[in-house]
Amino acid sequence: MRDRFDWPYLIVALVLLVGLTIGARVLVADSLADMVAQDRPLGALAISGGIPALTFFLVGLFVGRLTRGREVKVMALASLLGSAIVSTVGVRYFNLNIFAVAFGAPTLFVCGYVGGWIGERWQRIARQIRGILRLDKQAREGSSDDDPEARGPRPEA
Repeated sequence: MRDRFDWPYLIVALVLLVGLTIGARVLVADSLADMVAQDRPLGALAISGGIPALTFFLVGLFVGRLTRGREVKVMALASLLGSAIVSTVGVRYFNLNIFAVAFGAPTLFVCGYVGGWIGERWQRIARQIRGILRLDKQAREGSSDDDPEARGPRPEA
């Protein structure tokens, strides 16, 4: 089997990562400014760091679950590119400092990668369960062919 890269999933993942992260940042910008003004910087830090991390993890889970085979590399590349884009936009438009970028970009990459890895494992487990259920169904159908009583009454023609 040829090892191929799923470019459509990479594009979907990148659009979701960047769009949801920047969209969430725009939506909570006023709340973050109020929290900093009220001297609650830890809450602002938790929200401004937690929303992108959760977004990267959930998109990674989604893409890891939907891609065929072992495609954690799709989410790894999407997380790498997405964290670079989000960090660049954050520095340019949301006044992120170098500490936020130095800590945030690797954190976002790891969240996306772990989400993709868990999604891929979830896919593999689901495939194994479907295989077990299929074997169980075949075993039941095979045993009913041998035993006329297990089949039930025959419909009359």
